[in-house]
Amino acid sequence: MQREADIFSFARCGSPCGYVSNKPLPGKLIQDRNDFIIVWEQIRSDLSASLLNLRKLNQNELIYYWATINFDIYEPVYLVETPLHKILFQFNRLGTFLYWIDEF
Repeated sequence: MQREADIFSFARCGSPCGYVSNKPLPGKLIQDRNDFIIVWEQIRSDLSASLLNLRKLNQNELIYYWATINFDIYEPVYLVETPLHKILFQFNRLGTFLYWIDEF
């Protein structure tokens, strides 16, 4: 994915910063439908020319994910893996909408 300064410059507010092992991890919140479309189009572009591997998270990925969120992990949650990217997709409990996106 392009770096934060490029694709995430749209988010004027909603800029949380979490810490894992005392290392700051800046983030962005999608504020509305237009923000989602910008992010989703970038993800589609990044993944379009790659072979995709869709899988569940391994133990180390679950530990990392748990350390960066403030809610319970529940299914369905998947990792889309390419040679260049690992993108996590957390859906709501019914699997009807995308709740969380994160790049590992």
